[in-house]
Amino acid sequence: MRTSVLDFTGCVEKEDFYDRIIDALDLGVGYCGRNFDAIYDFSRTEIIPDRIEIRGADKLSGYLEMICLKRLVSTLEDIKKYYIKRGRVFEYEIID
Repeated sequence: MRTSVLDFTGCVEKEDFYDRIIDALDLGVGYCGRNFDAIYDFSRTEIIPDRIEIRGADKLSGYLEMICLKRLVSTLEDIKKYYIKRGRVFEYEIID
């Protein structure tokens, strides 16, 4: 099982938030769009890690905490459901 770490420590900009997600999922920063629809779409066509450990989520504030983090969790749940239907494994865990 291939695991990747998504670390939000020190993240204060929306663009950086997206870039860290895209990097952790191996979708290619500069290739995948910086929005959750693009991240979801690319996760269906690209090979992504089987497991994501999310770190530094407890350090996010403002818009990143209230909106982006919630949308990230929703998107990861959608990816997980998509993978389950196809007999593949995708897990994520918020460590801190």
